[in-house]
Amino acid sequence: MKWKKIKIVRDSGEIIYEGPFNELPLREEYIVEKSVELYKEPEPCIIYRTHIMKKFYIEVMDYLQEKNIKKGASLDCDDCQELLAPLMLDTTNSSLTLM
Repeated sequence: MKWKKIKIVRDSGEIIYEGPFNELPLREEYIVEKSVELYKEPEPCIIYRTHIMKKFYIEVMDYLQEKNIKKGASLDCDDCQELLAPLMLDTTNSSLTLM
């Protein structure tokens, strides 16, 4: 799968993330929580970590496809805060653009 590049920009114009979709930073608490849930492992190895992260990225990409967000189009992050909650970024009052 070829990952897309994205940009997350605050309503004020501040860029809070720009780069490959699959490099969005996830909260460590989320990774550990999912590791315990999926594998009963509180100290996830790199394989578990990678699987958890990829699963999150695919879930977000599926959501973007559902919303028909294509290259150059933007999504208001406030409309999907629950989905984006695992990110280490504060995405309130911002938009996500596929590049």
